[in-house]
Amino acid sequence: MALSKSDFKIASTCPKKLVYKKASYLTKNDSNEYMEMLAQGGYIVGKLAQLIYPDGIEIKGDTLESAINETKKLIDQNESITLFEATVISNNKIIRIDILEKNRKCIQSDRS
Repeated sequence: MALSKSDFKIASTCPKKLVYKKASYLTKNDSNEYMEMLAQGGYIVGKLAQLIYPDGIEIKGDTLESAINETKKLIDQNESITLFEATVISNNKIIRIDILEKNRKCIQSDRS
């Protein structure tokens, strides 16, 4: 089982919450208007990033595994590339990167 940043944050407040999340139990936040507004805000920021980096490619894997594979393939095949929602796994930890830029052998995440 891979552990994402949001999984880690949930588990740090209460380990049992992570068990329930991984078992796909509903939470009171699933219908919370504030949480829905935050999610919409994240969507808007993502679209703004795409306007700032018009040549960027969004990773749209149907599954976590396909997103990881697509990210790796694009990084390996391109000397310079910008990716949105790049997905990487290392030591069973999942990383979703908002904006990843590769320029030759240098890879950086833009957190402006």
